[in-house]
Amino acid sequence: MIPPGTITYPDAQTAIDLVWGNEHAMNNMIKCHIATENDHGSDHYPIETILDLTPRLTAPTNPPYNFAKTDWKTLEIKLQRYLPPLPERYTTTSAEMVDKLANDITEAVNKAITETTPRKNPSPFSKRWWNEDLTRARKELNQARNLHKRTNSNVDWEEWKKKRNEYNQKVRNAKHNTWKEFVESADEKSIWNIKKYMNSKPTQHYIPTINTADTNEEKANRFREVLLPTLSSLPPADISDITTSHTYPEPTAFDPTVTKQQLERAISDGQ
Repeated sequence: MIPPGTITYPDAQTAIDLVWGNEHAMNNMIKCHIATENDHGSDHYPIETILDLTPRLTAPTNPPYNFAKTDWKTLEIKLQRYLPPLPERYTTTSAEMVDKLANDITEAVNKAITETTPRKNPSPFSKRWWNEDLTRARKELNQARNLHKRTNSNVDWEEWKKKRNEYNQKVRNAKHNTWKEFVESADEKSIWNIKKYMNSKPTQHYIPTINTADTNEEKANRFREVLLPTLSSLPPADISDITTSHTYPEPTAFDPTVTKQQLERAISDGQ
């Protein structure tokens, strides 16, 4: 993570001490450089590494609508009730009237959808490929397992084994079919989501250390020297909008307790 060619062992002019990281650490790296001003009595240079560990918080939003459970007949009735009357054909209208009509139609559709379509209730363990058939199959699998635990008979064991194999196969089929349908129905917009899923990388938040330049001013000068070597008379870059101080929040509380439901889910998913 330190810049290539950085000398960490001055006696031999070599880079013996290294700082290893991964792509996530690189994308959150604020500074990684030798700190010659911090003498610690060694013949190796100390290396200062600062990472930004601030959680990336997003504003809460409403869950998406579950259109698989929409009451379409009621939706049609409500649309007929809420939609505004259309103007007569060939009627000259102003831009304001057209905008108002478009807004009224949008509000009518949104109101009808809200009243006839429930929202999804996602959990941290929800999967895009999960369906009602898998819910029934998992319930049957748990019933067969509990029956075998009570009777401990070979017949119930074979039934449990059969249900387990059927459930695992249905999970594999659901994953395959969901991905296949998603790819086959891709358009000019969703194709980029597919690319993101297949080759997603974290977003770079900071420019890493450039040679010995670790501050914003020094990095801006390095870029100007390389990209605009003949324009040395240009004024320095205005980086007043870039903050260099970082405020770290209080540590987030962590509860290491494993619940019974989590254990049952892990055992069920692993079978």
